[in-house]
Amino acid sequence: MSCACVKGRFKYSIEVVDDKNIIYTDLSDWMVDEFHQIPVDFPITITLPGGYVKKVVRVKTGCSTRIEAQSLDISCFLDGPYCFILGKDNGGCGKDYLSFEALLPNLKCCLKKAFVTTDDQNKINEIQILIDSIERDTRLQNIQQASTSIILAKNKLDKFKCDCGC
Repeated sequence: MSCACVKGRFKYSIEVVDDKNIIYTDLSDWMVDEFHQIPVDFPITITLPGGYVKKVVRVKTGCSTRIEAQSLDISCFLDGPYCFILGKDNGGCGKDYLSFEALLPNLKCCLKKAFVTTDDQNKINEIQILIDSIERDTRLQNIQQASTSIILAKNKLDKFKCDCGC
């Protein structure tokens, strides 16, 4: 009997299409030998911001999968830190792999709209640096700092009165 195992690292990329869709691309290196085979797809668990709600979705191995917000029983992807988990029994081979990503569809939408409606490039740069720090802090699992920075970025963007998603 063969099984599927990630070799060393659970790796992927996330592209935020809009507040209702993301593209998950599997970049993991999978074991291939007489005991292991690469699966066609595999389940991952996504923990929503706040950490209380976890949803399981199946993603394609070695390629991209569109994940709709409604498939996670939410109306849209809110700005925040999301945890992506490859479980020890689903390709992790005895190890749970956790990785954090900041999904910021509304902040980035507002930043784009602010960019075209203001001449204050310093303010735009300040907000972009804040968004970059949110993404970095989330990947480093400094979730509290990332959450605080999200609130600060939202407050700075409020004056631009953008209408972005949910």
